[in-house]
Amino acid sequence: MPNFMMPELLHIIWKIAKQFGMSPDRLCVTPIKHGGVERNNLWRVIIDGQSYLLKQHFITRPIGDSEFTPFEIESFVLSTLRDAGCSVPKIVWQSEPDFCLLMEWCGESTLDDVAQTASLGLLKETVIGALGEYCHIEKSFADRHTDFAPYVCPLDYSTHLRQAMDDMLDRGRKTMGYLAKSSGETSASELDNLWSDFAQAIRRDSTTLGTLDFNARNIVIDTVGITYVDFGSIGWDWSERRIVQFFNSLGANREGGNYLNLLNRDAIRAYASQAITYRSASSEEDIFTQLDYHNIIFYFSIIHRLLEAVARPTKEENAALLNVWGDTEARLTRALEILVNSDLSDDSTARQIRECVRRFREGAATR
Repeated sequence: MPNFMMPELLHIIWKIAKQFGMSPDRLCVTPIKHGGVERNNLWRVIIDGQSYLLKQHFITRPIGDSEFTPFEIESFVLSTLRDAGCSVPKIVWQSEPDFCLLMEWCGESTLDDVAQTASLGLLKETVIGALGEYCHIEKSFADRHTDFAPYVCPLDYSTHLRQAMDDMLDRGRKTMGYLAKSSGETSASELDNLWSDFAQAIRRDSTTLGTLDFNARNIVIDTVGITYVDFGSIGWDWSERRIVQFFNSLGANREGGNYLNLLNRDAIRAYASQAITYRSASSEEDIFTQLDYHNIIFYFSIIHRLLEAVARPTKEENAALLNVWGDTEARLTRALEILVNSDLSDDSTARQIRECVRRFREGAATR
């Protein structure tokens, strides 16, 4: 073991060693990195040549009106999903007093890591496979919603999600206005009408039960399979928002990292064909359209955040974001490219928005 290990971690390693019936000196412990940054609550533990993942929850009290801590939630969710045959980590050992889980090792790289280094062509089967695993998890949450109910984050979801959508739509409309102004266009009536249609349509999306921590770093890729991780918080959200954020790589804390959209029509078709078997209120066309909408609103939010950070770079949260994301000009260019070129559905409103962004981008380039 490294001699610089924190006393709290050393205490946990002693417990693990005792569980395995060996001396702590026989355990090799190294921190996990996300991009170039070490995570302070994740470690790789090697025991007799076998790797495990050690995770410690630092939030040790129930959040808000919840009855359970994130440790208790994740323990229950992982065990329940494993029993349902889902591809999530197996818990090997746990310590409630230390809020720690020792889990099987699921792989060296996350989907975010792989996306930043591999070609989209090579990732096609990986993405489709990961969407298949997502369907299995989503269906398991739906089938066992009464078992999960006590562990759901206690929010007034009708109010919470309405406000979340209001905020996203407000940022999107402001961003559209900024792009129009940058291109020299000043008329707002066309955008108001278009955005009103978009808002009305995206609000029709239904919600599903699942994780509330969704990003490409929570999908682990290995030669033997694909594993979803991080279930310390569950609740209701739009499935299409989850998928968009799971399958858009941000490349944060990585030199030369940039946004990469892993969704295309083939991938969406693979998901939709399975999802309609348990999402009875949705058709394949609905799913294509809502994924297109959520992808659009996601990238408008990213552009809004970039512009805000560049405008006020000394503000603490903006400085942190600029450090994590790096080259803002390259990222702004990529975000606009994805907005224009991510043709995920045949919906006329989505197509009109993409055409507006294309026109604004070309207009700004000629000024």
